[in-house]
Amino acid sequence: MKKKAAVFLTVLLTLLIPLQSFTYAYASKTSSGKGNSAKKLEAPKLIYTTSDKTSITVYWNPVPGATGYEIEVDGAVKNNGRNIFYKHPNLAFNSSHTYRIRALKKNWDSDWSKPVTAITAAPVKPIVEYVVLNSDGTCTAHWGWSNENNIDIVLSPQDSRFAGSFAGSAVAPPLKMEKGRHFDKFQTTFKGSLFSWIVKGPDGAVRTGTALKSAAVIPPAVPANITSDSAEKSIILKWNTVTGATGYDVLTANGVIDNGPSTTYTAPGLKPGNRYTFKVRARKNVVPGAWSQEIIKDTLLGVPSGLSLKAEEKSIDVAWNSVEAATVYEIEIDGELKGTVTGTSYTASDLRPGTQHILRVRARTDVVTGNWSEPAGITTSLGVPSNLVLQAETTSISLSWDATDGAAGYDVEVDGDIIDNGLSTTYNCTGLAPGTQHDFKVRAKTDAVTGGWSEAVTGVTLLGVPDSISFQTTENSIA
Repeated sequence: MKKKAAVFLTVLLTLLIPLQSFTYAYASKTSSGKGNSAKKLEAPKLIYTTSDKTSITVYWNPVPGATGYEIEVDGAVKNNGRNIFYKHPNLAFNSSHTYRIRALKKNWDSDWSKPVTAITAAPVKPIVEYVVLNSDGTCTAHWGWSNENNIDIVLSPQDSRFAGSFAGSAVAPPLKMEKGRHFDKFQTTFKGSLFSWIVKGPDGAVRTGTALKSAAVIPPAVPANITSDSAEKSIILKWNTVTGATGYDVLTANGVIDNGPSTTYTAPGLKPGNRYTFKVRARKNVVPGAWSQEIIKDTLLGVPSGLSLKAEEKSIDVAWNSVEAATVYEIEIDGELKGTVTGTSYTASDLRPGTQHILRVRARTDVVTGNWSEPAGITTSLGVPSNLVLQAETTSISLSWDATDGAAGYDVEVDGDIIDNGLSTTYNCTGLAPGTQHDFKVRAKTDAVTGGWSEAVTGVTLLGVPDSISFQTTENSIA
């Protein structure tokens, strides 16, 4: 019968092996004629783990029929006998470890359980950073903790409590202890001689932080006479030395800056044309004083450079280089604000010809107005004299033209020679030979600018009339 049972089992296993997972049994007849069955064990179920600073203990449920257990510890398999727990000793604190369990029975071992990961516990230490003596006789403890675990820990009311006579309310447990070192996390004001904070960490150790009134110190005074100076990309703060201070902090948009013992702070890498706020406080070792009033300061905008001017008869075009961070530009002409533009050019119109003008440009944002550029001067051009009229005589030619707007005088060019004609719009050229040709041009001018020449006009003096005519007569002729 045993031989037949073995054959039956061999055939059964041959059929079942291709399957990925299965439960199987075989039956054999004993001498009494009754069948006897066997079944693969169920995998153990991990119930929970506990840990302290240097060890982890793993617990699981017993498996019916199991004669023992194996545990896989970080990939290494260990025989655990019949025990349904395993203590993993001599571990580094705050280290992670993975475990799996399987039940054993000859030829019928279970599958491995699902893996679990546990972390050794590290200390949670209450820390009192410093105690301040208040003006009303109370003390304020600045305290926190050091949680060396790589996870946050919530302490139950049984694992944390406070002791002392409080001026206000103490922080009520349970407390969430964020991972890392958190000093000055809480501030607790107490009336008596001490304030205590007691915690029981996940490593099982009970630790106490105590703030003593006898250790309280008077914080340093607030820095006085704080001044500030701006540049395009930096702001400099200065203040008076505080008696007893060992250092100073500056509060910026990026957080608190330890400025050491220096009473000067330079905020670098700022953006031009922006507004920044600061506060300053003194420190006596680790004890800080109160913050100063807020200091509000604007960085400067650059000054427009590269001004170029081009004048027309009744307008001036001005252009300049852009200024970093500027949103608009203002243009001043002859002391008056004339325009605001977003670009880097402007045209001043409706000007009189031949008039001089002084221009300046400055950059601006919504909060900051920059400095004016250096002034630049230019004079509008004069018009060209028009409607030139010539009147020729035998030995002279007279020239007239229409007045040019803005002109303070005129030049007349006669056959290449330039003559200052003053304010007159007529010119009489005399002493010319009869029947000769002459060219004329006219231009307007002021003390500051000279206009362009008119088109040339040409005149010819008249021929003279014969005079002192004499003649003789005869009967038949006149000679």
